[in-house]
Amino acid sequence: MDQNIFGDLKVLSSIPVLSGAQTLILALVQSSSAALFIYSIESLKSIAFQNAIKIVPELEVRIGKNSLIRIFRQQYNVKNNDNSDTAWLNQYQKERFIKKSLNSLNYPQLDNPFIQSNLCMATSDVKKIKRAYLAKELRKNYKSVTDYSNFKIFCGTWNVAGEPAAESLKPWLYDGQVASPDLYVLGFQEVDLSTEAYLMYDPLKEQEWSAAVERALILHREKYVKIASKQLVGMLILVYAPVKNVGIIQDISAESIATGILGVMGNKGAVGVRLRILDSYYSFVNCHLAADANMTEKRNQDYQYISKKLVYPIQTRFEDSVDYQQQNPWVATFLDTSPLLNGQPVVENTPLATGTASKMLSVFECDHLVWMGDLNYRINNNEAQVKELISNQNLEKLLAYDQLNIERNGKRVFTGFEEAPITFNPTYKYDFGTSVYDTSEKKRCPSWCDRILWLKNPLHLDDPDWIKCTSYTSCDQIKLSDHKPVSATFDTKIRKINQAKLDALSFEITREMDRLENEAIPTLALDTTQLEFGNVTPFAPVTKKFTFTNTGQVIASFALIPKNTQEALLKPWFKVTPIKGAVFPGETIEVNVTISVAAEHIHDLNIGKEPLTDIIIFHIENGNDHFISLNAEWKTSFIGESLDLLCRLLKPCNSYPPEKLQSLTQLPVNSVFNINTLEQALKGVNPLDIQSHNSTPPSEVEGQGLSLPKEVWHIIDFIYKYGIDVDDLFFAPGDDLIVQHMIQCLDQGREFDKELLFLDINDTREFHMTSIQDLQQSQLSTERADVISKSRVVAVHSAVQLLFTFLKSLPVPIIPPELQDRCTEGHTSYTEAKRVIESLPVSNHHIFTYLTSFFNQICKEYQGRGTVTPNSLGKIFLTFAKLFMPIFFRQNASAAPVEAPSISNYLYTKRGS
Repeated sequence: MDQNIFGDLKVLSSIPVLSGAQTLILALVQSSSAALFIYSIESLKSIAFQNAIKIVPELEVRIGKNSLIRIFRQQYNVKNNDNSDTAWLNQYQKERFIKKSLNSLNYPQLDNPFIQSNLCMATSDVKKIKRAYLAKELRKNYKSVTDYSNFKIFCGTWNVAGEPAAESLKPWLYDGQVASPDLYVLGFQEVDLSTEAYLMYDPLKEQEWSAAVERALILHREKYVKIASKQLVGMLILVYAPVKNVGIIQDISAESIATGILGVMGNKGAVGVRLRILDSYYSFVNCHLAADANMTEKRNQDYQYISKKLVYPIQTRFEDSVDYQQQNPWVATFLDTSPLLNGQPVVENTPLATGTASKMLSVFECDHLVWMGDLNYRINNNEAQVKELISNQNLEKLLAYDQLNIERNGKRVFTGFEEAPITFNPTYKYDFGTSVYDTSEKKRCPSWCDRILWLKNPLHLDDPDWIKCTSYTSCDQIKLSDHKPVSATFDTKIRKINQAKLDALSFEITREMDRLENEAIPTLALDTTQLEFGNVTPFAPVTKKFTFTNTGQVIASFALIPKNTQEALLKPWFKVTPIKGAVFPGETIEVNVTISVAAEHIHDLNIGKEPLTDIIIFHIENGNDHFISLNAEWKTSFIGESLDLLCRLLKPCNSYPPEKLQSLTQLPVNSVFNINTLEQALKGVNPLDIQSHNSTPPSEVEGQGLSLPKEVWHIIDFIYKYGIDVDDLFFAPGDDLIVQHMIQCLDQGREFDKELLFLDINDTREFHMTSIQDLQQSQLSTERADVISKSRVVAVHSAVQLLFTFLKSLPVPIIPPELQDRCTEGHTSYTEAKRVIESLPVSNHHIFTYLTSFFNQICKEYQGRGTVTPNSLGKIFLTFAKLFMPIFFRQNASAAPVEAPSISNYLYTKRGS
């Protein structure tokens, strides 16, 4: 089976990617053969990179993450150091974690509105999120804050066929026995068939029929007043309420929509009224749909069009439709009714709508919706059979041919609506003034054109008392039109919100919402808020670390930020990695903080101008900032200090507190040069005496301090004693760890640990000096390892490197800036070059003479590769000059480039003399 599966992998390139990936996955899962598995990995070449990622989960399970990374890098030429090319794996891991978390039964934030599906805190529109959550919870618990009462409604529809209101409406609107309704809603069609009605509104017809209605309603004990009306050509809707109920009826809106000729004429269409009674919303639609028995589809289209286009403006106290829905969470919305309507209507004022649409409400956004009118659906049967069934009162059989029932059963129209059982005869078409069906030449088939339906509220499907139709009938006594009036009475539940209970519930929901919002705040816990680095010396980096652990429920993104308005994140000697990142819930990330002091900062640290302290501020996106204090103790060092100051230091640099160094720094520079002082200064310390091993460190000269820095003497003494036979002297790098060891020895006044520095390659003794534990592994530049100890070679090169480092760190170079121009003005004679040298400050002159004497001695006695000959002296001095000029002649940015010939001529001439 495996063989067959893997055989299919050969044609992966010709198979759709997903299918090929699935084949490979199947092979990986079922195969137990390592060889076949390797072959399947090779088959990755047949799948495009972006699609190969689809099989990452199975690959990782099978071979592990590291192997997966290696394979993908090989197959898709992903570079090891290119993080962008491995972003796919990070994304996969993130999505896998999210999916695993969301599928976990114990993951509580699934119901947290402030946590997005990508495990990030919701940051945009938090106000809307809170309002939406409050509305959702109020909807779930609205029954606990709601009191209900019954509200009786009378709804009627009648096509008056353009006839005047000459007949009493009492038989239709008042029977003398039923209790007075709390609301009358009456829909008329064809109240005006004149041509002028298409062009302009004439209130006369509304007034005429309103008067007729009022003459009938006056018979009630209750006094009724008209509270709303709307006319569109022949369609008219009138709403009457008892005077006692007028005060509880508010937010009344009346609108219309045309569906007639060319889709815009008002001979067909709908008029509607929307109103609020206490805390319940009612919507009533009176429509007149397309006529003719063969126009069923057009009638369906008219209904759909009205459903979409008949909308009401939102009251000004609401910002938009979303605000309305959130303030009335217990009222059904189009989102609630859409499933019952098979996706219809496609209401255009969705929560994402903007502009005018967002200010409108659908006819379906209410507690009770009643739809009435001349729907014009006919009976699919011939006239004779229909009349026979009517005469036999076999209405149940006749209803099977009713177009509206057929279309509703097919869910093509009025889906989600209910209609009471029809127990009355078809209401159309009669001879005018009679109760006899059409006897004209056309002999139209009787039909139930006039109907009243109501929408089943999707929020109250389990409540049979939410709305009940208590009667549904026609009025045969009225013979004015070729239609009979139809009426339906409803008992509806009307809502009254208990404000005190609502406030209490809202308070509890808000408190829970605050808890959820707090849970959604990214939370990172630190294992420490303080890092202690101990004693710090130049060029000796020290690294400490701390950890962030995400103890929250969302991804926490962090970033290092500056303090206040500072541009720099930290002081220059501190470095933090990483400075930003993201931590998944439950994950821990390690942050490294390294302190390393460069030469340019040493002086300020030596005199106490800058403390080795700082504060790290990690900003957590949407969370609280974290502060980590950094503390270190600086040990004063000779690196970075002036020659004049170092000559004043009779004791090791570490023994001077910062305030003492600062006071010594403020003393005037000794700039008086005296040749006798120079000779005394160099007596006993000239490298010329080293050969006889009689050299001694510099001593104090006439109470002026040391003749030259003792640290320089120790470095050169070491180089001369142990480096005269080392190849590539001055040109090979040293070892940073050994350089650090030497600096520490010089700062503390200790001798270099030669036993350690000259440790033999084969010496197995252990030394507890971790700072140079890798000494033996340093790269060497000699082929005579059998003659010269490799460790000594590295130590000498390290001493040379330290010498260069010291000279580069001088705050004022050996040749001060004010004298550098004189050195580049073409002085070629020994005499003029000598004048420049004699103009140097005392300390600078001493060390310049000392260094040049050392170079001369090296040239005479150097035994390394490339033995010095008289013919090569000029080239060697020129090489030394080029090597040391960038150090001697460190200049301001505005100074001209330094040329070497003048000083090199002086050096060469001095050597020759």
